[in-house]
Amino acid sequence: MLVALLVTSCCLPQAIAAIQDTSAQEVALVYNLCMVQGEALSFAVCPLFILLLVPVCMAVVFLFNTTKRMLQAKLCLWGMGAYVAWYVCYLAYWWFDWSSKGSGVETKWTAWLPLVALIAMAMARRGVLADERLVRSADRIR
Repeated sequence: MLVALLVTSCCLPQAIAAIQDTSAQEVALVYNLCMVQGEALSFAVCPLFILLLVPVCMAVVFLFNTTKRMLQAKLCLWGMGAYVAWYVCYLAYWWFDWSSKGSGVETKWTAWLPLVALIAMAMARRGVLADERLVRSADRIR
């Protein structure tokens, strides 16, 4: 879960896409919080930031709440859903908004970081559920 927290925190302030015109020059840079076109800022992409902020908050709660494993498993599930929603929102912006502004959209490498965090969160959930099964089997032995 710590890996998911760190990777998502690295993705939040970075550019996730670049919109280019026909001469392959960058027209705008897209961040999770805003889109920068020259001197103008557009906060139309703010839902991407919110969808990444949710799993960050859940990961912090997860890390400091070590006694309630079923709550941790649920937090992992909700965080994984937020990452999937981020990609759905990202693709919706890509097809319906960014591709109409220029001739091409270049994906930055940081757009793949939520996928890494999603995999790390799935592994954390699997580990938490394995620990819970182990604790329950030890209770049955007593």
